[in-house]
Amino acid sequence: ICSYLGMLAASVSAALLGLGSPLAWVAIVGAALLAYRSAVFIHEIVHFPGRRSFRTFRMVWNGLVGVPFFIPLFMYECHAEHHNWRHYGTRRDAEYVPLARLPRTAIVGVLAAAPVLPFYGLLRFGVYAPMSWVVPALRRRVWVKSSALKLDIEHEGAVPAPGRQAR
Repeated sequence: ICSYLGMLAASVSAALLGLGSPLAWVAIVGAALLAYRSAVFIHEIVHFPGRRSFRTFRMVWNGLVGVPFFIPLFMYECHAEHHNWRHYGTRRDAEYVPLARLPRTAIVGVLAAAPVLPFYGLLRFGVYAPMSWVVPALRRRVWVKSSALKLDIEHEGAVPAPGRQAR
């Protein structure tokens, strides 16, 4: 939350200083780094899924960072599979990509995708999700292919259980 508040303060400072000020550019870089820090905190949060005392923090983080940045917590629940000794390095591990065995063009593709990934959230939540409400056959594909922050683009997640999880 401190990183989020720092990002807000740096953003407001940059706006007040104006783009002509060198200090504004320092504030912009600071805001970007703090936004990144706020977003990657998702990794720490998913390691404590069942703790009741952590539930409120999860909701606050999701409201301040997760939803506005298009990375709500459910998108990173697949991370648990990465730490499961039965799934690590297998097809069930959404984060494992054997880079050493890939052709160089595929490695370049993985690296080139990184700068465009933030825009994927707009596509997933702004286009795919509304389309899946209208085209029910698309819904399963959105769930299994587009509902996880993952490195392995071939990975397919689980269809959510009916009821609350699916909503």
